[in-house]
Amino acid sequence: MDIQGHDILGKTTELEHTIQSTAFEMLRQRGAYDQAQQLLVVASDVGKLKSRLQEILEGKVRPRPSETPPRRTPKPKRTSTSRYPIFFISEDRLCKLGKGKQKTAKEYRHEAARSSFDAVARWIQSALIGGSVEWTAKSVDDDLAGKVPSYQTYLILAALQSIGVLNPTRRGYYTVASDSGQPQDWWNALLRLPAPTSQSVED
Repeated sequence: MDIQGHDILGKTTELEHTIQSTAFEMLRQRGAYDQAQQLLVVASDVGKLKSRLQEILEGKVRPRPSETPPRRTPKPKRTSTSRYPIFFISEDRLCKLGKGKQKTAKEYRHEAARSSFDAVARWIQSALIGGSVEWTAKSVDDDLAGKVPSYQTYLILAALQSIGVLNPTRRGYYTVASDSGQPQDWWNALLRLPAPTSQSVED
């Protein structure tokens, strides 16, 4: 890589760090969570751009996903379990209806208390304030061990993903959507999910 290439990468790295620093400063001084989250997403995009530039400058160019002809795969057949899991709020508790893949599997129900939801939401906000753009479900579970049962932690994360608050980046890793709002907005979105009836689940 020549001097000009190093200069481009250096400027890109500097831009990424500047955006991150600005986001953290907004959080500390004004508590502007929404704006800070959006800036952190932009910083992450700049980091990806830097990696792409480095590949090009080092001659390690890989075809972009859009340049690869898409493979046609048959659509999976709809089964009686394809509508699961179902999330909804009942009596101030986040509920999940699930069902195994086997035809004979029985429907099950798990619940998480509002206090567990609040604990997970606070953890996510703390991670953002601390500069963690991407984090794992296991890290949430480990940090909240003894406060929130593991199954409730994973239930809450899955529910937040189902309403678009969390975006999975790779297996077990999450980021927060830039327009997700505050934890109370997340809970309100879950409140709007329709509670299933026995008829609607069976049909």
